[in-house]
Amino acid sequence: MGFDQGRIEFDHPNLTYFAGEVVHGRLVFDQEKSKTFRGIYLKVKGECNVHWTTNHSRRVNDRTEHYTKQHNSHEVYFEQKFYLVGGKHGETTIQPGHHEYPFQCLIPPHCPSSYEGGNGRIHYEFRVVVDRAMKFDQEKCMNIKVIAQKDLNMDPYCKKPMDFLFEETYCCWCTSSGLCEVTAHVPQSGYCAGQTMMIDLAVANNSNVEIDTIKLELKEHKRFRATHEPDTRSDVQVIAKLKKGPIAGNTTRNWTLEMDIPNIEVCNVDACQYIDITYTFTVTVEPSGCHSNSEVYRRFILGHIPLRDTDEDQPPEIVTQPTAPLTQYPNQQGNPPQVQTFHPNVNNGAPYPPVASPYPGTNSPYPGANPPYPGANPPYPG
Repeated sequence: MGFDQGRIEFDHPNLTYFAGEVVHGRLVFDQEKSKTFRGIYLKVKGECNVHWTTNHSRRVNDRTEHYTKQHNSHEVYFEQKFYLVGGKHGETTIQPGHHEYPFQCLIPPHCPSSYEGGNGRIHYEFRVVVDRAMKFDQEKCMNIKVIAQKDLNMDPYCKKPMDFLFEETYCCWCTSSGLCEVTAHVPQSGYCAGQTMMIDLAVANNSNVEIDTIKLELKEHKRFRATHEPDTRSDVQVIAKLKKGPIAGNTTRNWTLEMDIPNIEVCNVDACQYIDITYTFTVTVEPSGCHSNSEVYRRFILGHIPLRDTDEDQPPEIVTQPTAPLTQYPNQQGNPPQVQTFHPNVNNGAPYPPVASPYPGTNSPYPGANPPYPGANPPYPG
């Protein structure tokens, strides 16, 4: 038994928190014999790392030489270090028995959402270290997940409709075959994952050319930037798709369509310099024969808190939402609380004096029932 068999516990069992929220936790372990060290400290860090490699060749002294470039970027959002017991100098002794050392840490409101990808990641790490003189330190590490909420009501663009107009004259051997007009209308430009998007699509094909397909696609765009050996990498994925057609020549068609936005994890990385995740809504008209396709796209916003004037009274359920323990902590309306650096005062190496536990129970120090992120349309219903 001892520190090696100990654990780091958090007040949210799913280890998921909102940006701007205070994380409560504790280090727990049982010690069989007395132990002397400088101290035990907690180091908290939120950072972004972007990395990939590319292979190249060059001529050196009439020979072909192959080499690899390392493309990297790094960014730190916040970093804190404070001692749970002991300090940087001197020695501290803990006695045999059960030991619990509580801690708390504010996740700054400006932090982006956690993200894991093949070319980059944004992660938040809690590392507990036993600082031992003249010996290797002992460490325990756990990551939490951070959600930076995106409120669609805060961006006026989200309320604007998306309108598409195609007016195509198809020619064959320099002779016009007539005009084809396609229009599409979406009532707003911002939605949440799990919502349904209504689309009005109309085709007045007054030409002799058949329209094979009209495609409506919601696409996710990811872009990574490296500052060391500067380079970029991009990836595009279609996350929702509808097709209509064929539409014969000299016919008129009208549809009211429903596109279900998949209940995907929405990562708000607007605060990150090196990872971009954006969305577009694209309409493509594909005529038959040798005629060229026509395509128009609009910027699309995916968020966490839906527009208040939409038909949906309740936001979609997000699988990564923090669970009920959120309601057991103080109302955090307005500015997040200021958390002072935590310096326990330990006498003669004795374990922490009894304190009120931040964990759910009959003596919870946070009896308030108000959730920390109130609003008319909470994104994560309890």
